Amino acid sequence: NARKHSGARRVRVRIDHARYLLRTGRYSVGEVGFMVGFNDHSYFGRIFKKRIGMTPIEYRGNWILAEGEKKGNTDVSPDYSLFRAI
Repeated sequence: NARKHSGARRVRVRIDHARYLLRTGRYSVGEVGFMVGFNDHSYFGRIFKKRIGMTPIEYRGNWILAEGEKKGNTDVSPDYSLFRAI
């Protein structure tokens, strides 16, 4: 089933790119989903959660918290200025 494996690989590549875009904080979750080829942001969220184990918003929030802790920042609350509405 080479076709099935190539489809799974494409989804993995798209999700990996979405993870990168979410970490930049420049785009909304809906924009990221669209940028990586998902026309339906709900479907993007479901596939992302299935692959990564958390929603795109949770992923971005956890990454922001982890980066704050790495930098020795004692205030590791998310910087909501990074989030933009759809």
